[in-house]
Amino acid sequence: MVGATFGQEYDRLMKDAKRRQDLQKAKDDKATLSLGQQRTVQFAKATTNFIEEYTIFSEAVKEFCPHIGIPLQICTRWQDDLKAALLDQIPAVAVDRLTMRVLTYLGEAEEMWTSSTEEELMPQKLAMCQKFRTCWHRLAVTCCQLGIVPSEMLCKVLDECMGTASQDEGPASKTRRKTTAQQGRRISHVSHNTTLEDWRLHASSENS
Repeated sequence: MVGATFGQEYDRLMKDAKRRQDLQKAKDDKATLSLGQQRTVQFAKATTNFIEEYTIFSEAVKEFCPHIGIPLQICTRWQDDLKAALLDQIPAVAVDRLTMRVLTYLGEAEEMWTSSTEEELMPQKLAMCQKFRTCWHRLAVTCCQLGIVPSEMLCKVLDECMGTASQDEGPASKTRRKTTAQQGRRISHVSHNTTLEDWRLHASSENS
């Protein structure tokens, strides 16, 4: 009688323990799945934000740079260098260095228009500079968000983003982009460490 009661109680305890173990495992599996889903959502949000801001920045390059005095070749170089910076071993540092170059050129453009004799154009040009600066800062923020994205996924996103921009261009734009790239390679040895005025003097000497 005592042995039978002990056996039943033991079986009940074992079943309860097994049930608790199964419940805990199901809870852990759900938490793991939830974490994976959260990461997927975060990756998608980060890459989507970057693509949107990169598209806006690319449009700003075409809309503002020719009017504020920054050579299109330099802006094209920035776009190429941005991809390289994001794939760098230390992308945060590479993007920071690129940001310093962008803001240096932009600051010189603003200074040029501030001291310009064409006073009627100054407010419009400075407003363009400010919009361009905002576009770059917004893009830089999304670059920081890409830090959570796995490298393989990041490579695909960057290839898709840059490739889409090329496919959207017409024949004339593609020809201009090719010419710009050739010119950009010729000036790449000066575009990293020189000022806007230095670049203009360099470009003038090549054209003379």
